[in-house]
Amino acid sequence: LKKAGLYLFPITFLGIFLDQWLTTTLETELMSPNGASNWVWGIGAISIVLNFTYPLLLLITILAALKGDSPSQFLQENFGPSLREQMRSWGKTVWWSLLLVIPGLIKFVQYSFVTFVVCFIPDYQLGRLDALKTSQKLVGPVWGKLVGLLIVFTLILPLILSSVQEYRLFRENPLSASLFVVLEVILNVVSVCLIFGLFTRSLHESHVSVERS
Repeated sequence: LKKAGLYLFPITFLGIFLDQWLTTTLETELMSPNGASNWVWGIGAISIVLNFTYPLLLLITILAALKGDSPSQFLQENFGPSLREQMRSWGKTVWWSLLLVIPGLIKFVQYSFVTFVVCFIPDYQLGRLDALKTSQKLVGPVWGKLVGLLIVFTLILPLILSSVQEYRLFRENPLSASLFVVLEVILNVVSVCLIFGLFTRSLHESHVSVERS
């Protein structure tokens, strides 16, 4: 993880800084007495792109370290396919969420292994597996533990961190905000390692047999 740290810290710092800047700029535009300018649409679009790409960059960088590959090479090989499959999974999750909230949450959990499938299963790279279907199959045996991890790292810890949001703002507290960057890197690494452990355990115990996509 030492080599990955050279990528993780600047990616996390830049991602958080950009997110805060975009949020502040968007709020300023929307609260302007003269009304929001046309820039608000561009800012919103950039924010959406950032929310898609930033977490994925972090995830693939950590996975590169776990695999022992060069982060830059690993990102180059896997970012495009991972982004495509993540967009597919998010599309299906949103579709199910429009019907009922619970089915959407179930799909969210079932697709948690999508990027792991893209990066670690050669049959996917050969076009023999559908990443979404494979993720669903692999999540099944570790469903309970995975849900527990997701609750902790995507719900409980973010809620705790939101209670000290003022100390995470670079424009107000640059020193404490930088320390929180370190904390977020650590939490991301721990969460990915734990989820990766569930993925490898399920992969070894399951017989993945999925029709060609």
